[in-house]
Amino acid sequence: MFQFCADQYECLEIFAKTQKGEKGSVSVRMLPDGEFLTQPAGKYHAAWLKFDLRQGACYEVKLENAEPVYCYLSGNENILEEGVRFLEFQEQSVTAYTKENLKSFFDTPYREQYHFQAYKNWLNDPNGLCWFQGYYHMFYQMNPAFQGWDNMHWGHAVSKDLVHWTYLPVVLAPQPELDDYPEFLGGAFSGSALVEEDQVSLFFTRHFSPTHERTKIEYQSRVTSKDLLHFSPEEIVLRTKPSCEISQNFRDPKVFIEDGVYKMVVGSGISESAAMLQFHSRDQKKWVYDGPVVQENDPKIGGCFECPGLFQLDGKMVAVGCAWKLVLPDGRKQTEWYYIGERKDGCQLAVESKRIYDFGTNFYAIQSFEHQGRRIAVGWIADNYEEHVEAENGAYGSMGLPRELRVKGDRLIQKPVEEIYSLLGETVLRESGKQQVCCEVPGNSYWAKVSLSKPGDFSILLGEEDGRSIRLECVNGVTGLRTQGVKSENIGFVSDVEKVTEIEIFVDRRLVEVYLNGGEGAGAKLFYQHTKDGRFAAQFEENILQDVQVRQMNSAW
Repeated sequence: MFQFCADQYECLEIFAKTQKGEKGSVSVRMLPDGEFLTQPAGKYHAAWLKFDLRQGACYEVKLENAEPVYCYLSGNENILEEGVRFLEFQEQSVTAYTKENLKSFFDTPYREQYHFQAYKNWLNDPNGLCWFQGYYHMFYQMNPAFQGWDNMHWGHAVSKDLVHWTYLPVVLAPQPELDDYPEFLGGAFSGSALVEEDQVSLFFTRHFSPTHERTKIEYQSRVTSKDLLHFSPEEIVLRTKPSCEISQNFRDPKVFIEDGVYKMVVGSGISESAAMLQFHSRDQKKWVYDGPVVQENDPKIGGCFECPGLFQLDGKMVAVGCAWKLVLPDGRKQTEWYYIGERKDGCQLAVESKRIYDFGTNFYAIQSFEHQGRRIAVGWIADNYEEHVEAENGAYGSMGLPRELRVKGDRLIQKPVEEIYSLLGETVLRESGKQQVCCEVPGNSYWAKVSLSKPGDFSILLGEEDGRSIRLECVNGVTGLRTQGVKSENIGFVSDVEKVTEIEIFVDRRLVEVYLNGGEGAGAKLFYQHTKDGRFAAQFEENILQDVQVRQMNSAW
């Protein structure tokens, strides 16, 4: 038996699964003498159970062959500010985590301190990014049950500054029938938000497939909301592919308005060639196929794009797509690409330049939106090289720093949003003119900036432990990230930026993000350490270091 008090909350939400081979249930009653209300736990996957509460009352929870894998209190009138209250069941006690004490829950060597992350277990693609009624909203793919991919839900968080985030209740769940068929997987896959005055429409993909993925069903659905807390019933808006040559991979709708017409871009493929497909509509319900925005003829890109994006920026049209399951000759996996050009007949993009979005390739499923003249992008820090270290109450997946985008010439310029610099803390190193610099950084969460008087070779150690390391290096004029002693050590994480003279680095425990020449290139890479001891050690070619500074970063929690 477990006990807790509802305080200002009106709902208990528990994700619970049965112990293998058993029937399980969760029962809740109000103390001291209320009757138990009982709901069955999931047979093969965690079931999402909800129990109404009375504010100020205390309750008892009884588990019968059931494991509560993710639990929180919701229904607070001030939920956008206070967020949900997470509950952790430990033996016969319950520990609560709110905005006031989440920092202690996250303070481990394996978890970021100023990047958004899952409360625990699994997180992947950002979804539905938007600004609405005074808040930035970020939905995201999540599996509440464990630190691995499974049937997909949509999590939800809000922020006023893109730095400090508040967790809200889960929004979308997998199809209920998936719990009856353990050989099938699916759920609510990725999508986008369309804001129109006082209403937001969320578009997303429903996925259903056998675990071996030889065949699959994917279609596009929509829900609407006036407050992004309560949602309309789900409706299917695009059920079938436009032709038989279109891939079974048909997902991740990005919806926007162009010239008064609704447009939808879907990630897919045409005849084994990766493509982003465009549709248009007058009412968001009946969608007409226009054709491919981008159809990739390069065989190294593969047969499917996912998580597409399309937007106007600085007089150019930019298309963005993830090359699903792609492995490049240099070993990099799951690369994201951007295409800059002009549109033909309101559909096909006449591509003028094409580049890899992030040379570290742990930055994936990037989604962007526009607010007050800024194009802001967020990407998932994806463990493409299977380097995740699992820990109790740990989290697989986080989000990279929000990046402000610009187009300059043939490049997409990416810089961290200015709000992140509000977390800059104590200066631990400031030097100029030297050939070697080094410092220890307690907490291993820091920012560094290096200015060079001219291009030259260098090596900057950003993490090291037990024969494993990560460095940013320039060798013979080629700049990139290099790891040693980990699974990705033989892979070339090389930037295409030439003549590097300005470097900005964000280290956040297991995550390194690098920006070159004011955002001409960006690279994100995971590197796990077992301690919270940070280190910055750099060597430079003679007479090229102008200035280097290292400052601690404060926690966003």
